[in-house]
Amino acid sequence: MPRPGRRALMSAAVLAPFVAQAQPAYPTRPVRVVIPFGPGGGTDNLARIIEIGVGRVLGQTLVIDTRPGGGGVIGTEVVARAEPDGQTILRVDSSFAINPGLMPRLPYDPLRDFIPVCLLASGYASLLGVEIERWTRVIRNANIKVD
Repeated sequence: MPRPGRRALMSAAVLAPFVAQAQPAYPTRPVRVVIPFGPGGGTDNLARIIEIGVGRVLGQTLVIDTRPGGGGVIGTEVVARAEPDGQTILRVDSSFAINPGLMPRLPYDPLRDFIPVCLLASGYASLLGVEIERWTRVIRNANIKVD
């Protein structure tokens, strides 16, 4: 098998910076965490517990945005319609899995419109959003321990 010549290697080295475009640091602004339930419940409380540690790791503030109503559908739809840039994430509980069986005409597709990021607590809690690689790294680096 022929090996690449010196000119080919030099050309690749010179052109590489123009081919691979750098992405801006993540996140570029405060991250919006939509809670599709009223403030003070378990879903909201867990998000507020991890908010400071995750925000420190990200170097940005996490803005908790409660959007109650419709068994979680209203807040979930807000995230489904958000720009898929990782700046808006959804904190869910078991209703996210239950609602498709109860409501056949949801304004979003739970399998197509969301990417699971991590499990925050055992039981019924999980975190969904976009940009799974970034969020997986954030959660891993945060070393958050919830008692």
